Amino acid sequence: MRDQELRYRLALLQVNGIGPVRYKRLIECLGSAQNVFEASVRDIAHISGLGVPLAKQLSAFCDYDIVDKEMAFVEDHGIEILCFDAPNYPIKLRQCYDAPSVLYYKGTSIAKKERVISIVGTRRNTDYGRQICEELIEGLAPFKPLIVSGLAYGIDIIAHKAALAHSLETVAVLPNGLDTIYPNLHKKTALQMLESGGLLSEYESGIKSEREHFPTRNRIVAGMSDAVIVIESGSKGGSMITAELAFSYNRELFCVPGKLTDKFSQGCHDLISDLKAQLYRGPDDIINSLNWSSDGNKIPRQTELFSKLSEDEQKIYDLLLASKHIHVDEIILKSLLPSAKVSSILFSFEMQGIIRSLPGKLYRLS
Repeated sequence: MRDQELRYRLALLQVNGIGPVRYKRLIECLGSAQNVFEASVRDIAHISGLGVPLAKQLSAFCDYDIVDKEMAFVEDHGIEILCFDAPNYPIKLRQCYDAPSVLYYKGTSIAKKERVISIVGTRRNTDYGRQICEELIEGLAPFKPLIVSGLAYGIDIIAHKAALAHSLETVAVLPNGLDTIYPNLHKKTALQMLESGGLLSEYESGIKSEREHFPTRNRIVAGMSDAVIVIESGSKGGSMITAELAFSYNRELFCVPGKLTDKFSQGCHDLISDLKAQLYRGPDDIINSLNWSSDGNKIPRQTELFSKLSEDEQKIYDLLLASKHIHVDEIILKSLLPSAKVSSILFSFEMQGIIRSLPGKLYRLS
C-alpha cells in the first residue's frame, strides 16, 4: 500500500463516529481512503449509514500532524500496520463484521497461520487451572498452533509462557498502544514473544489501557482463532465476554469443567449447560474437533461419497453447503424429510467426517 494511502487510512481513524463498519463501507464505496477525504459532503452523505454531520467532519478534517507522528513512531519501532483488506491482516479475523479497520503489530508474521488457538481465563487461577493450561499447550505443541491471549495475570500469562516453553509462537492482544506493555510486570515475557509471535493492538501509540478497551480487545482474541478455550472463569468478566464473542463468530468454544461449588468455574459450567461450549477433557478434544492431523494437514474427508449420494442425502448436503451452519430443525423444514430420516443421514455424514456437530443442534460441513 502506498504511504500516502496509508496516511489517509490512519487519518480516517481520527474522525469521531467512524468505527470499523463505517470505515470499511466508506473505502468500499469510494475506492480508497484518499477518495473519502477528497469526496464532497453530498457524495459521502449519500452512503448508507452515514449522513451530513459525519460527512462534514470528514470534509473538515485537518489533524494530519497526529497521523504523521504516528507513522514516524511506527517506522522507528519496526511496527507493521495491518489494514483490513491487506494480505498481512489475520485471515480469520477478517471474516468478522466488526474486525478492527487497522491493527498495529510487532513480531513474526501472523498473516496466514493455519492453526490459531485462543486461551483465556481468570486472573486468579488455581493450581488446577495452571496445570490444565500447561498440559493443554503441551498436547497441542506437535501441531504448532499460534497461541493467542491477552498478556493479563493468571491464565493469559501462563498460556504465553507455556507456549514459549514449547517453542510455539504466541501473540498477546493488548488494550493499549504498542508504546507500553500492560501489565508492566509481564514486559520480559512480552519481549521474548517478539522473537516467537508478537504483540498486537488496534490502538495507536499514546493510548493507555482503559476499562472499555478490554471488551473490544476480546473480540480480536476471539475472532482471529479457530477455537477459544476457557480455563477457569466466574459467571462474569472478560473471559465470558470473549467466550460469547467466540460463539457469535461461530468459533469452536471449549470450557474446562471444575468443581460444582467452585466459583472460578461457574462461568465455564454455565456455557457448557447453555450448549454454547463443548466440554474440554483433554487436548484430543481440540485436535479431533478441528480435524487436525500430525502431518500438518487436515484429515481428508471421504470425498468419493459425494458421487454416490442418494436423493435425500443430496438434499441435506446442499442445505449444508449453502449455510455456514444450520440447525437440525431448519434442515427438516427445508428438506421436507422425516426427522428420523434427517437424523440418520446427519449421523452417517458425521461418522464419515463430512460434517461436524456444533453446540445447540447446529451442523456444518467439515
